Order: sequence, then structure tokens, then C-alpha cells
Amino acid sequence: MTTLTAASPGHRYYRWIVTAGLALYWLVMLVATHVPDIPSDFDPGIGDKLEHKIAYALLGFGLGIVWHAWNCQVPWRTAAMLFGVAALYGGFDELTQPLFGRECDLRDWFADLQGAATGLLAALVCVWSWNRWMRKATLDRRPEDRRE
Repeated sequence: MTTLTAASPGHRYYRWIVTAGLALYWLVMLVATHVPDIPSDFDPGIGDKLEHKIAYALLGFGLGIVWHAWNCQVPWRTAAMLFGVAALYGGFDELTQPLFGRECDLRDWFADLQGAATGLLAALVCVWSWNRWMRKATLDRRPEDRRE
């Protein structure tokens, strides 16, 4: 088994793939939240607040995974900063929606915050699990690094 280290070509591709994926998702999210009249064919019918929570959970998860791809660790301070980014974007999103004939709702922003926190927490669990698994795989492969 080969490890995916920060210097390996596979890691470089992974970095750019997850970064491009997040950028594309964020762009689609920006456009979708500013479309004046969403056709009923595209409305999933799960409720506005749940849509916000899911959208921002995916954004929060993506932010955490992209940060991990570039820095290998996501400490709590960084997670708080990433949550702040999602919170600021959520506020920007809500405040600019009236410019496009949509409604600005503080409860939508609270749903955004809940979703972002959930997504970031899920990303932290994935990062912690991945780092733990990689550490164990590396130690299992190199007997001289095993702890006695």
C-alpha cells in the first residue's frame, strides 16, 4: 500500500480535484440562491430550512476537506475560522438575495450556520479518522517506528 503524502503526485492531484470541486459547488450554490423564480420542477420539496442546512453542510464539509488537502491538519482554531468563512458567506448570501427578488430571512441564516457546523464537524471526523488510519498504516509498515 502506498501512502498519500504531501509530496506525492497523487496528493497534488487530490488537492486540485477537491479544490475545483468545492469552487464549482460554491459557484452553483451562489447562482442557485440568487435565481429569482425557481421552477417547481427543481424544488425538492423538503422545506426551505432543510435545503439551507444541507447546502451549507456540504459547503462546510468541502471547506474542511480542502483545508486538509492543502495543510494535512484541521485544528480546532482553523475549524472555527472556516466556520466564520461559511457564516460570513451565508450572511452575504442572505443580504444580497433581495437584489434578485428573493427574501432575506434571518432564520435561513441560522439554518446556514447549523448546516455549516454539521458539515465541518463531519469533515473533522473524516480528517481525524484518515490521519489516524494513515499513521497506523505507516507504523505497521515500518517496524523501526513502532512504539515499544
